Amino acid sequence: MLQRLGCLRPHHETARYRATVERHALENPGLAVDCTLLLGDSLTEVFPPVLAEPRGWVVRGISGDRVRHVRARLEASVLSAPCTTVAVLVGSNDLVLDRADPAGVAREIETLAEALESAGKRVVLTTLPPARGRHAEANARIRALNARLEAFRACGRRVADLHGALANAAGELGAHYSRDGLHLAPAGYERWAQLLRETLGAGGRR
Repeated sequence: MLQRLGCLRPHHETARYRATVERHALENPGLAVDCTLLLGDSLTEVFPPVLAEPRGWVVRGISGDRVRHVRARLEASVLSAPCTTVAVLVGSNDLVLDRADPAGVAREIETLAEALESAGKRVVLTTLPPARGRHAEANARIRALNARLEAFRACGRRVADLHGALANAAGELGAHYSRDGLHLAPAGYERWAQLLRETLGAGGRR
């Protein structure tokens, strides 16, 4: 019964998800070439407009997405836009909720980055923020993935170290940066915005 009603339908098959992806596709042609797309999951989806819009940053996050979901919607959400820069933050759901292997998630993110680069996009990979509280058991997996993302610098890719920016002395997500141990509070988004400005430099609108 629940499946017939759609209550157990995978999130990427829901009407809300389809509508969001369709909205991205409709908005993209009107975007400026020098804008920056913020691509990811729920952490990105609620990036405050007050921080993003004045800098020409356009949010392309959808709650619940794993790396494979982002790859599946790449054409509609990103590639149909003229924007030349894409900042990617994805993998938290894979590691925290699915407890996926960090090495496998890193390979998926690399494939995602390669697809963006093949389309002429300038990619900024973002390390995953740490967790705290009931989500803290995922921190070892998060650190393992981030180490692999940092290694991509050797390939000439830009990497924004959000983990380092938000971690406390114990290596967990700082309490003032978080609202539930996983998602970010306003202070966390302000710090993220500062990090993005520093990473994008002259190559992205500030």
